[in-house]
Order: sequence, then structure tokens, then C-alpha cells
Amino acid sequence: MTLVFYLLVITGIIICAPFIVLTHELGHALAYIIFTKPDNIDILIGSSSPQKNTFSFRIKHLKIQVTPNFPFKCAGYCLSNKVEYNYIKYILILLSGCITTLLFALSVLLLSLYFDVHGAIKLLCVIMLCYSVYVGYHNLIAKRSKIGSTDGERIAFALNLGKAFSHYLKGVANYDDENHEVSLTYMQQAYNIKPNNTEIQRWYIYTLIANERLQEAENMIKNFAKQRSLKWYDMDVIASVYHKSGKKNEAVAYYKKSLQILPNNVDSILSLSYLQTELGLYEEAVDNLQKIFGINQDYPFISGYLGYCKILQGELKEGKNLIELSLKTDGENAYLYKGLGIYYLKINDITEADNLFKRAIELDASIDIDQYQKNEAPNSID
Repeated sequence: MTLVFYLLVITGIIICAPFIVLTHELGHALAYIIFTKPDNIDILIGSSSPQKNTFSFRIKHLKIQVTPNFPFKCAGYCLSNKVEYNYIKYILILLSGCITTLLFALSVLLLSLYFDVHGAIKLLCVIMLCYSVYVGYHNLIAKRSKIGSTDGERIAFALNLGKAFSHYLKGVANYDDENHEVSLTYMQQAYNIKPNNTEIQRWYIYTLIANERLQEAENMIKNFAKQRSLKWYDMDVIASVYHKSGKKNEAVAYYKKSLQILPNNVDSILSLSYLQTELGLYEEAVDNLQKIFGINQDYPFISGYLGYCKILQGELKEGKNLIELSLKTDGENAYLYKGLGIYYLKINDITEADNLFKRAIELDASIDIDQYQKNEAPNSID
């Protein structure tokens, strides 16, 4: 009897899961319609990866995509084409999913009791209500899910930002659209409201870097670096600021801190190897570049950075060939043009060196070309 009961419960959960996800996302959609009046709302039910059995349909503003699978993956999302910038309304939109699911499950259970339907159906309704409570708890209260941030985490984030929430969202949106001056204005406003918020500090630094206000960014990271909850990408952005400000040893230290958190991050390893090359730490730079080869042989610019390292070591022909090969296959990179400029400077072709340095500056205005123009003495090729 116990085995039969457990089988019924498991079967009930499998049957109820799609309805719980659907009502949850429809609850979000209804709140979006009320608050943002969008032209389009996308709802996904099941797996986020489209498969052969995926089907979709549209109901006015709603586009619903369903990917059936077994056992059903209790996951979904709802995305409006209009953003809600008011943090209180945003929180209500997030809460509406769990509230709608609970109301739906409770209503179905009450109807089953009122009409005195078959016991199996009543059991199914009880399972739906209990499972709705369970899903609601994990969505609003439990810690971060493996799938992504939960509604509860988003609510906590919005509450933490408070009145800075709208400025923050507009700042991020404009940063993504490369409207960097506008983005900086919004982030300044958010920072003025919540100066101690790590997320706002992080994005304020991003926008300062994008607007090439490096001294202000460097002033910001002095306090930002004291935060306890910094991630690997925070260490990278601090390193980037120090690098662009010419403080290479400090930049190396923070890239190493980043790699202590995420050891196989090839972006951090590549940046670290470049700085080590600049500082004359050639063996360490080559070791790191070889490490990248072991992680991802197709990663862009590896051969070019190795060529850059070889040019600074005096292996001019091999270094030049490696950089030119990298530029043909991987596109343009300011540091590689700088490397070629150094090569031509070493063989006393000043005109070509200047042209390549100018191209490097066009790609990255913060690159330290002047140092090499002043300090690199021409050498001949043996």
C-alpha cells in the first residue's frame, strides 16, 4: 500500500509540474501586462534548449514555447519587451508567479472537494497544492538554484537597491547599447543613492572605464577592493584599471587573485601573460600561454601574444611571424599591432613602426605606446 501511495505521489508531481510552471509564468505575464503594458511577452515552459518536440503558439501579446520532456523539467521564464523600472512594481511582478500558482492550486482543490470528485483526483489536487508550496519556497526563500537566480534573489536585489533600482537598470541597458556617457550619468545617480552597494560600485567602475575616466576609476577601486564578496571578474576589473593606469605590478597581483578564484579562466591568464611580458617576466608569460593552449587551443590571439613575448626577448623573426599569423586568423588586437610596431622599431623602420602604433591607439586609446617609442632602442636582425 505504501509503495502504491508513493507511486501515486510521484505520478501526481509529474502530472502537476507543467501546470505549476505554466500558471507561475502566466502570473508574471499578467503582472507585466498590468504594469508595463508590453507589446510582446515570451513565456518558456520546460527546457530552455529548443528540441524536435518543441512547439509554440501565440495568444495576443503572449508567445508561449513548450518543450515537453520526461520527467518534466520544472523550469520556465517570462520575459517582457518592456522593462519595469519601479522597484516596488518589479517586486510585485516577481511575487505574482508564486501567488498565481498557489491560488490556482487552492482553487482546484476546493472545487474538487465541493463537487466531491473521485478520490484519485482529490489526491492529485492535494499534491498540486503541496508541490506549489514546495516550488514557491525554493523560488522565493531557498538559496540560489543551479539553473539561475530565483525570484526571491531578484526581490532581495531590488529591495537592496531601492530608489537606485531604476537608475541602475537604465545604466546597465545604456552600457550594453554602448551609450557610455548616458550610462555613466545613470550610474552616478545610482551611486549617489547607494554608495556602499557592491553591484552599483562594480558598474560605476565599468562605466568610468568605458568613458576613459581612469583616475576616477582608480579612486573607486580603492574602496571597492575592500569589499568581502568580490568575484573573479571584480578582480579582473580592478586589474584592468591598474593596467590602463600604468600600474602593472598591481594589475598582475589582482589577475593572480582572480585566478585563485577561477584558475582556468583563459581571459585572465592571457591578460596576466601580457603584463608579465611587459614586465620582462618572459618565462612566466610563456608558461601561462602554454597553459591556455592546454585549456583551449583555438582561443584567439594566443600565438600573437606568444609572438609579442618573443619580440621583446629578441627573437624578432619568429615573433613577427606569430603575430601576423594571429592577426590573419583572429582579427585585430591593439596589443599585437603594438608588438609589430616594436618589431619595426627594433629593425629601425621608424615609419612603419609609427603607422602600427597609430593603429594600436585607434583600437585602444589607453595603450602605452609612448613608453616604447621613447625607450625601445633599435636592434638589427641577426
